[in-house]
Amino acid sequence: MAAESDDETARARARHTFEGLRTAMLDAAAAFTHDASVVSNLLAALADEPNITALAAAYPISQEQVRLATALDNYETYRRDARIELWRVMLDEGCSIGEIGRIFGLSRQLVSRQLKDSRQP
Repeated sequence: MAAESDDETARARARHTFEGLRTAMLDAAAAFTHDASVVSNLLAALADEPNITALAAAYPISQEQVRLATALDNYETYRRDARIELWRVMLDEGCSIGEIGRIFGLSRQLVSRQLKDSRQP
């Protein structure tokens, strides 16, 4: 009974983490869509704008870089967390670390280290 409860808890954590991953992916996609729109506008301006320096100075480049970097960092964090939670479910189902490594194309040492590191505060 306790093992079933542990499995349900692991699956619930995995589902929650994958929901976060989906949100992070959508946020990153929105950031890329926004950036593509900005690039389209800049391409048009490059054809007509007489002073590119003034155009670049008027554009909040630093803010855009931070926004995109934040979205991608959030995505990578959720991607790693989702992978680890999935590995925990697989371990609960009796899968070995070596088998997880083979499925994901990673060494068992890397899988083991990431699982161990994820338990650190």
